[in-house]
Amino acid sequence: MSNKITYHATKVAVDALTITLAAELADKGITVNTINPGLTDTGWIKNNLREKLIKRFPMGRLGQSEDTAKIC
Repeated sequence: MSNKITYHATKVAVDALTITLAAELADKGITVNTINPGLTDTGWIKNNLREKLIKRFPMGRLGQSEDTAKIC
């Protein structure tokens, strides 16, 4: 995903924040977790890109918002 430096920077920041908070709060018995659902088709993917991406996913489909909602 070229030209997405802000997007990637925020993903890395959330990962680092999760790891740091987990370490900082562990002694208080607080656990910290992050859900990273991966690529989710929320309407932004054009059909030609969707077809290319689907081939890379073992289930033959992209993630949907409902998939992540089930986790919470």
